[in-house]
Amino acid sequence: MGALDKLEHRYTINFVGAVLARKRAPRREPKSGDAHAARRTETIEEMPKAFVSTVINAPLERVWRVVSDFNGLPAWMPGMKDSVIEPGKKDIEIGAVRKLSMAGTKDVLRERLEAFSPDEFLITYSVLEGPLPVKNIRTSLRLRPITDIYGTLGEWSTQFETERGKEEEGEQFMARVFNAGFRSLKRHLGV
Repeated sequence: MGALDKLEHRYTINFVGAVLARKRAPRREPKSGDAHAARRTETIEEMPKAFVSTVINAPLERVWRVVSDFNGLPAWMPGMKDSVIEPGKKDIEIGAVRKLSMAGTKDVLRERLEAFSPDEFLITYSVLEGPLPVKNIRTSLRLRPITDIYGTLGEWSTQFETERGKEEEGEQFMARVFNAGFRSLKRHLGV
């Protein structure tokens, strides 16, 4: 593990710890005698989250051309062998489902495109099925310009559900996936 990998790992662990510290959010106080409102004041669990960001030393438009290809993920994402868009939708049409074959296994990952905004440089997708330790995953990949270096800020975030007590493990898993994806994207872009 190189120095940059150690720094990314340390940042991810610290970020995940901060997210875990905010897990329970109180709700409003009920009016006296309102039994229904009293039940609503119990604390609610937030869905576990992971967030990873990175600086990519390439122009925003160049990075967008790569990541906006919903069917092109295997060209740069580690662990993905190939991708096929299931019949019924075009690859950048909301609702399109990609079926990803994973390297070294017969497992497949199916993901549905939920949002696609070239104006905002944003892609959001949900995982429909796959061999992941988390479920009900909704993920966004957003790019932003870094104007002083003509570069790109990449932000990958997700919310998901997992077994009680496994939230931190799920957050760390997703953060590792995103960090690996960003490192591989940079190699693919030659930066």
